[in-house]
Amino acid sequence: MKKQLLFFFFIGLSVVSFGQNKSFILTGGWAVALPNYSDASANGFRLSGQWEKATVQDHWGWGIEASYIDFKQTGPSKIATSSVNKFHTIPLTVYGKYLIGNDKIQAYAKAGAGAQFTRVSLESSSLFVSDNDFGVALTTGAGVYYTLTEYLYLNLDYGFLYLTNSTYSSGMINSVNLGLGFKLN
Repeated sequence: MKKQLLFFFFIGLSVVSFGQNKSFILTGGWAVALPNYSDASANGFRLSGQWEKATVQDHWGWGIEASYIDFKQTGPSKIATSSVNKFHTIPLTVYGKYLIGNDKIQAYAKAGAGAQFTRVSLESSSLFVSDNDFGVALTTGAGVYYTLTEYLYLNLDYGFLYLTNSTYSSGMINSVNLGLGFKLN
């Protein structure tokens, strides 16, 4: 399974790298998840870098996204009455995107798949436990591009990220990101 995911990841990277209408997007924002052993959600931040290519009359796009998602949760858990839980997730995904709009503003919907790596730690006054996890990452979302100049644009994005691992009970992370994109034509 790992070899197949890496194969599709590098095929996607090749397709994106050698196309026209390329752009690079840096985003950051808020994220929320529900950990496996708690009824309270964990809030945190998400930083992402995307490399994408617009194709087929500028309505379709393909890209690769790497993110760093960090959560911190304070409160009770199944192991301790008072603890600090930390989650660090790195999803790497290849996605497809459909764009509509004009040269100034474009809306899009996207979906993709890839792999994720997660590190979880739980710390209380008498206990420290940590673990690493690996699994599949599935993503979907929608957003808007607003063109500032010929080579610069703003990106507002709302996304869902589903992780297949033992860390999240529902497997879902929601995030809202604001970013800056650079066209590399």
